[in-house]
Amino acid sequence: MYLRIFFFIITTFSVLFASDIPLIFPQPQEIKLNTGSFKLDENTRILIPLDASKSDIKLARFLTDDLVDKYYLPLQTNRSAAIS
Repeated sequence: MYLRIFFFIITTFSVLFASDIPLIFPQPQEIKLNTGSFKLDENTRILIPLDASKSDIKLARFLTDDLVDKYYLPLQTNRSAAIS
């Protein structure tokens, strides 16, 4: 029994770490990998469309709450016509 659990864990982690696909949820419609970094600080904003759905708003709040819980970084969420 323990041997099965061990092989399941090893197989799962092997698949996750061997994947060329970034582990992002929800999966982006488009992604472009570049060099460099993206800095999150108190000036960073989470942008949602002007006509954001309830789901969009809920996801933005989830991200905000998660960043506060893990990194003590309360980001503001703003609606923007630039992404509508």
